[in-house]
Amino acid sequence: MSHGIRNSRLMTLFPFTIMPLFILYLSIIGEGNAVFPNTLIYVSLTLVVVTAMLCQWILMLRAWPTRWAVLDQNNVFKYYNILILFALLSLSVCYRHSRTMFLTVIGGSGALATTYLLVMKQRLSPVAKYYLDVLLITALGLAARGQKLITVPFATDSDMLYLIKKAIGEFLAFNNPYKFYVMDQIPTSTYQLPLTYLPLKWLAFMPAYLMNVDLRITTIMADVGIFILIAMLLNKLMTNDQFKWIGLGFSALYFLSGYFAVRIDAEISVFSSLLALTVLLLMLNKTGAFSIFLGLCLATNQLTILVIPFFFIHFVFRDGVNSAIKVFLTTMAVALVLIIPFVITSPQGFKIGLWDKWEQLTAYDYRWASALFKNINFSVLFYKFHWQGYLKFIQFGLCLAVFSFFIIGKYYRKLTQVIIFSSATIFIFLIFNIIVWTYLFQPVVVLTVLAIISHRVEDNRQTKILDNIDFDHSSRNCIAVNS
Repeated sequence: MSHGIRNSRLMTLFPFTIMPLFILYLSIIGEGNAVFPNTLIYVSLTLVVVTAMLCQWILMLRAWPTRWAVLDQNNVFKYYNILILFALLSLSVCYRHSRTMFLTVIGGSGALATTYLLVMKQRLSPVAKYYLDVLLITALGLAARGQKLITVPFATDSDMLYLIKKAIGEFLAFNNPYKFYVMDQIPTSTYQLPLTYLPLKWLAFMPAYLMNVDLRITTIMADVGIFILIAMLLNKLMTNDQFKWIGLGFSALYFLSGYFAVRIDAEISVFSSLLALTVLLLMLNKTGAFSIFLGLCLATNQLTILVIPFFFIHFVFRDGVNSAIKVFLTTMAVALVLIIPFVITSPQGFKIGLWDKWEQLTAYDYRWASALFKNINFSVLFYKFHWQGYLKFIQFGLCLAVFSFFIIGKYYRKLTQVIIFSSATIFIFLIFNIIVWTYLFQPVVVLTVLAIISHRVEDNRQTKILDNIDFDHSSRNCIAVNS
């Protein structure tokens, strides 16, 4: 009996271990700037990371629906504190990027510890304790991002937002922004670059542009906004459930991730936050809003194409074919309204930025790939043997295999399983992508965190449904039969 309980606890806690370690690893390697001397070391570590992540998702699929009870309510705060410590450790790793960041973490951790002592003394209500933690985590995450905003001038360490700024200027001048731009943010090194983003990704930065503030504020607000939204919904969906602290811990783990905190110049934050909001709407059964926001995701990032089939099949099972078709016609309509005008006015420029630019990378050699691909990917091996032209076929085959497993295993019945498969598919696609930066794994982290939260939300709903069933009539029948 004790052996079975021990195994159950192991299966439950394994994902609790893998995700913190994965985020810590992302923070350590960053973009792979001389962390390890050999590119092949990164490939070996990628194999370890992929194995661990796949084991995590498989255990979540097969073990977790009945394993939450293994986490004793009395131990919830212990696991929560462990997650917070991992988050702070991930944040402190970035001291090699900035001493200010390191001091921010030390000061923030001290403030966090002091506040906990005050909470214990004053014995605040559970809701007050919860929102106090949310406030402290938000303040620490803002401080970490704010120091990067203050200490690093705009567009000096990345060209992404500088390209977006030029595109918005061109758009406001009533010109099609899908064209080549001279990237002269560093006067001693100029080059040309086409606009490589879907419309909503760069349009999201227009408010900051019009207010003449640093565009990085948009990514900061996207990160902060989605963390606060998840925290508030956790309290709403798990009002009297202590396990909401586990959800908050994982949300903090993502929000305080050292790597994501310093990459405020990465436009992927807009997509990750929008995708998280879309999934949260579905968790709240807001089908209409979900279909609209999924269309906005599709107009923001091409990775949305990978998750749409999973949600479509889920809707077919849940609401029927006609309802599913209606939802996804709305999704496509929203996306096309935002994309088509730019395609019509500049089809060649759109194709160059969204397709040709990336296809040209297959002509590059192993020296180029080994210099850049020091993160989580297998692509560098294909460059080494001149097989990079096969990468897209491998991606297609693997994604199709995952989707087939999803259908055959009937994993479309629960939203949690849909989220897990969506996260895993994006992850598998990226590790074989022709080019991948570490920040592109942000949607994978966000979706996995939401899957962990969704598990408990769905379990709670199932429990409420069972509690509301009237067993009196059936019980009387059983008594009559037995008598």
